[in-house]
Amino acid sequence: MHIAAGILYVVAAAFEISGVVLVVRLALRIRRMLATDALSRVDGGAASGRKLQPDSFDILAVLTEDAARPWIASPLLIAGILAGTAGNFLTL
Repeated sequence: MHIAAGILYVVAAAFEISGVVLVVRLALRIRRMLATDALSRVDGGAASGRKLQPDSFDILAVLTEDAARPWIASPLLIAGILAGTAGNFLTL
């Protein structure tokens, strides 16, 4: 039973880390798109050539392009939690 619990813990950790990585990568990509430097905040983006805010279509394109990530990350996190719970019960 302890070997099966150990295997379940490893599987749970792999699923949960994979799910978190997918969510964090999507969040960082959106954050990079929304980030503006101080110069473009002060002058409205004219001096640096950057827009102050990205178009809503740009953000929508990123979200639809990476729409599969949350749908993959959620089941990975749920499976990791369930595998960890099963591992806990096997150690009892």
